[in-house]
Amino acid sequence: MRKVLIVMLLTLLWGIPLPATSDSKGYSRSIRVEAELYRHRLWTAKSEFLVEAPPEKVWAVVLDQIDQWSEFVPRILFSRVVSPQKAELIVSSKTTSWKEVHKIVQGESLPLNERIQKSGQNEATYHKLLLMNLPWPIQNRWVLQKETDHFDPAKNAYNRRFVLEAGNLVVAEGYWRARPHPENPNWSLVYYENSYDPGFQVPELIFKPIVKKETRGVLEAVRKRAESQHEKPASPLQIRSQEGLRSKF
Repeated sequence: MRKVLIVMLLTLLWGIPLPATSDSKGYSRSIRVEAELYRHRLWTAKSEFLVEAPPEKVWAVVLDQIDQWSEFVPRILFSRVVSPQKAELIVSSKTTSWKEVHKIVQGESLPLNERIQKSGQNEATYHKLLLMNLPWPIQNRWVLQKETDHFDPAKNAYNRRFVLEAGNLVVAEGYWRARPHPENPNWSLVYYENSYDPGFQVPELIFKPIVKKETRGVLEAVRKRAESQHEKPASPLQIRSQEGLRSKF
């Protein structure tokens, strides 16, 4: 009975999932997140979802706007690509204090393109610093991640892997992938996977809904941003209507 009451309370607290909506080809607009617990503390969240914008627009949000993530991604308080020199200082300091880390990067004014290392024509490596206002019982966490992006021009596909360099999480690593929708090249199918260990054990019944909800919030924010910056092409019906209007003059 006690477990039933807890589940009911969590349902009210985190909301009831809305029914999925699909396009004419059956691809769901709903962002479904799978969350699994491994080795008592290691959580992995996965999702593949539709974005009505091409891969390059999605990647512009994932990469080029990383310094602005705190403006549109829930629970991100600070987001910045830091120079390799600053990243080395953070790692060598071995600190877990956000105040000390913020002092190290404060005042760095290098443009984004000078903070990213090109390791090949279609590959880049950089260091991303994030401060996250995570929900109880994790609370605020910061991470410095080394990220490697690879672009496959033949497939118009973008891939990113990220691993933890420093921070107050034990594990933080994952993967992004964006590729063209098989039925519409102006849309994307995006895959996201993130594994992390908060440093202590949390009951699965309590934490699993939080992991799914918070992951979905990040992905929805990225999708909304990419779609808002993409000028969607006119539908065949709109084109025919415009041609009909022009034929009258």
